[in-house]
Amino acid sequence: MFARAHPRPGFVRLAALCLAAVLSFASPAAAEIRIDKSFDHRSTGFELTGKHVEVRCETCHGGARFKGTPKACASCHDGAAASGKSVDHPPTTSLCADCHATTRWKDVTVDHSKVAENCASCHDGKIATGETRSHIRSNTLCADCHRVSSWQVPRFDHALTVLPCASCHDGRRSTGKPATHIPATSDCAQCHATTNWRVARFDHTGIAGACASCHNGRAASGKSRNHPHTTNTCEDCHSLRVWSPVVRFDHASALGTCVSCHNGRVQMSSGPIEGKSRTHFKTTDSCDACHTTANWTVNRFDHGAALGTCVSCHDNRHPPAGGKGRRHFATSLRCDSCHAVTAWSPSRFDHGEAQGSCMSCHDGSHSPAPGKGRRHFATTVACAGCHEVRTWTTLVFDHGEAQGTCFSCHDGRHTPAVTKGRRHIPAPNTCEDCHSTNSWVVQ
Repeated sequence: MFARAHPRPGFVRLAALCLAAVLSFASPAAAEIRIDKSFDHRSTGFELTGKHVEVRCETCHGGARFKGTPKACASCHDGAAASGKSVDHPPTTSLCADCHATTRWKDVTVDHSKVAENCASCHDGKIATGETRSHIRSNTLCADCHRVSSWQVPRFDHALTVLPCASCHDGRRSTGKPATHIPATSDCAQCHATTNWRVARFDHTGIAGACASCHNGRAASGKSRNHPHTTNTCEDCHSLRVWSPVVRFDHASALGTCVSCHNGRVQMSSGPIEGKSRTHFKTTDSCDACHTTANWTVNRFDHGAALGTCVSCHDNRHPPAGGKGRRHFATSLRCDSCHAVTAWSPSRFDHGEAQGSCMSCHDGSHSPAPGKGRRHFATTVACAGCHEVRTWTTLVFDHGEAQGTCFSCHDGRHTPAVTKGRRHIPAPNTCEDCHSTNSWVVQ
């Protein structure tokens, strides 16, 4: 409903006087009609507002006829008494007051629910605003994209368009490529989707220029501040299929020393570039003194640049440097007392520094110290009873400590004990019948 304007009291009195004058000229009977100057037109159910206030009373109340005056707009606005619907008026079941106001005929508030035809019946550019010349080409109805509450487009069904994306997304009709868009020959639909303008997929084959043309930190992600210093182009290390991890790296194009990147601080997309670990042994060597770009595994080592003693690294905590194994014999000697930096084995050994008896090491479980072989003859004598530390094969043997008969050892299977030769006379295996332990010559 429209707001009701109350007529001014002075105007009401003036209207009443005018009406009285008109009636006085109409007939003697009419002259006798008494005018109520305090009459309020609102009491009739038809309030005078807007332009209706300016209409003369007799225009509606001809012949001083008050009762039965029609109140509907169309009763007067019929094209004869007052302007009515034009021939190009939109078809509608609405009352005039549903859309028009009494202040001005062109002040229109349309209730689209009362419209009987489709949008284009009115929005044809003549009756009401229609498609402009710059409107995108489409076979859709207005209501498919627009709403009656607002002409702005709240939704758009791209499936109903008949032209490629750039026909509308040209920066005039709709959002197009910005000035910072990467140079590309691709159609919009190759990267963008109609459900979301953000890039859903990207085909590098349609790109013009080198990687850095787009991957410059503005159009697309580029080298970060902690990227390794290199003269390589992007494609030397990265691939189009996956940006990380890096598929290859040409160290020949790297700038600076190894530690410029291999410091644990320079980041790659897959994480920081590995540097010296906490367990790395102390050394003044540069990385390339031991490592190569072809393989990070150490393939050479200059012990002259190592800091500290052997056990500073060879403690089983600094790989790949080994330490004493579980089978290493007990000793207080330093590593370099037996081992050399040129070769870990063979080694030299000072038995004067050994701890424990011979069998503490020569038990067959502490290599490289040999123990009794399977062919060693049975005896309770300690190793030192026969062997000496200078040479293992020089023997001093006390037969008084031997167990069993002579043939227990002199049977040809227990070296270095000799046995019967091929020229020995036929005799039982009781060696002691003819020989003695002091001399092998027959007594």
